Amino acid sequence: MTEDLIYIYDLSPVLRRTINMKWQEFWNKQVCNKLHVVKTNLGKSTHHLSDRLQDVLRCRMRIGHTPLTHGYLLRRDDQPQCSHCGVEISITHILITCPLHEDHRQRL
Repeated sequence: MTEDLIYIYDLSPVLRRTINMKWQEFWNKQVCNKLHVVKTNLGKSTHHLSDRLQDVLRCRMRIGHTPLTHGYLLRRDDQPQCSHCGVEISITHILITCPLHEDHRQRL
């Protein structure tokens, strides 16, 4: 009779896997979420706490939320324009498309 008992620590891994699978399924449906681009698979972070600042900065760059590109919202200003091209400033524009920075990109 006692061998028929299921202990909570026996169920814990099964429950954890099931919850993580459901959470991942929900996350996979969030394709319009900017953070989905940064982290498509949920789970334990591979980064150490000491790298947190770098992780935050990388995440902000990936989703395009930086003081340069979004600071105007907090200041209630107009969206900044590229002084060279006249288009709205974005991370993609600065790092990939703006001809003004082509020389810097070539050196990388």
